[in-house]
Amino acid sequence: MGTRNIRIRRSQVAARLPELSGKTVHIILQNGRTYSGEVISATVEGGLSIRDHNAPWTSRKRHTHKIDLDQVIEVILDTVTDF
Repeated sequence: MGTRNIRIRRSQVAARLPELSGKTVHIILQNGRTYSGEVISATVEGGLSIRDHNAPWTSRKRHTHKIDLDQVIEVILDTVTDF
């Protein structure tokens, strides 16, 4: 079984926010940083809040990131881990 990822470009992220909550995503930012984890909340005003993959083993607050939508270049939806 191969992997299947869905790439959501910057121009489409705001329109597809409702389907991101609870999903595993990889986020690429304009400054070159990348984040990978589960989307806790996704709103146009508040941006994306994600809990990264290290959260279960350490302090959850430390591994929760709030990301503004204007900083996002691309969101890669990992469909394999969610099914």
